[in-house]
Amino acid sequence: MGLRSKVTWFSQDAFRVQLGGKILVLYPDHAVGVQRRELLSGADKVVSGTEGLDRIDLVDWRPGRRSPTVEGNDIGTVAAYTTDAGILLTASGEPPLLLLREVPNRLGRWVNDAVVIPLGPDPQHAVEAILKSLSPALLLVREADATALDLEWVAKALDGTLFQVLDVGMGIEFA
Repeated sequence: MGLRSKVTWFSQDAFRVQLGGKILVLYPDHAVGVQRRELLSGADKVVSGTEGLDRIDLVDWRPGRRSPTVEGNDIGTVAAYTTDAGILLTASGEPPLLLLREVPNRLGRWVNDAVVIPLGPDPQHAVEAILKSLSPALLLVREADATALDLEWVAKALDGTLFQVLDVGMGIEFA
């Protein structure tokens, strides 16, 4: 059984993620309501863009199949990748965490075990596309985006996908 993973949203696309026993901070310059020192405390990797991350194709990628090759991308058992659609965070034995700026038409079957967070400008469109074509294990939606959703439609469309709203500064654990 894997470690308990945790994701905390701070605003826009700023996240603190505990995955595979490591701490990753995404886009710390976009965080509000938290001191930078506190946000970065204990971080094993800080991602402020896609520079230094391996680029992968989400259709061809498989958990455990690739190993990081770009210096600075390997942080133990945890890896961060850039894709055409967003950022993928992985750890051995943990569900992949996919932060999507745009929703791809299809992905490998691994997405059925993934945690997905849409980051695009149209939350309703992104959530509909995710639920119609991807079927992740868990769909996390930022509080600011949840207010734009037709939650009645979402509830009917989940079909086994768990759904949770991310409140600013509150961590959500998953395994």
